[in-house]
Amino acid sequence: LYFAKNTSIDVGESGSPVICMSVQQGKIVAFKEHELHLLSFKEGDILNEITLLKDNGKVFKKPDSFESEQVSKKIGCANKKTVAICGGKNIWLSEDGKIYKFDVSGKKITELCNPEILKLDHITYGQATAMGSEEYYILSAFNEMFVVDIQNLKESNCFLWRAPEGLNIENGFYHSGKFMFLCCGEDSRL
Repeated sequence: LYFAKNTSIDVGESGSPVICMSVQQGKIVAFKEHELHLLSFKEGDILNEITLLKDNGKVFKKPDSFESEQVSKKIGCANKKTVAICGGKNIWLSEDGKIYKFDVSGKKITELCNPEILKLDHITYGQATAMGSEEYYILSAFNEMFVVDIQNLKESNCFLWRAPEGLNIENGFYHSGKFMFLCCGEDSRL
């Protein structure tokens, strides 16, 4: 495979890696630990329609390219497992312990949840995982689950649920209109 020079792009500060990427409304959202970038893909124009190989259908094109725009210099994401698409928007747990929503069309980042309910330390933060639907963003870590009602953006839209003692929420997914959770007991039984 050959990748032309313009088909890659440096995003943000060179010392910090891209943690994860997501697609929203035809754009690529690139998350770094303390930054958020929006990338657009531009397909290369036709270079020359009149070629020696025209008779066999070959057309040469200029290379594809990317354009990058920094949306935030302060808000990012340090755990790729906390990013979920909910209601067509990217929602994630930021390194500052707050849950945010990103709207590509308005290039607007909105805080969704009262951070007082999210008292995660770095060990728990690294273990957190998220899933989403059209109505809810669910963040789980160990035996706690934080549910954010993304349709109701009032102050009381975030709820905490604790699993019974000795039961950890390992992961989950949304399928056929239902949330499914994978749990593990202290005896490693699923």
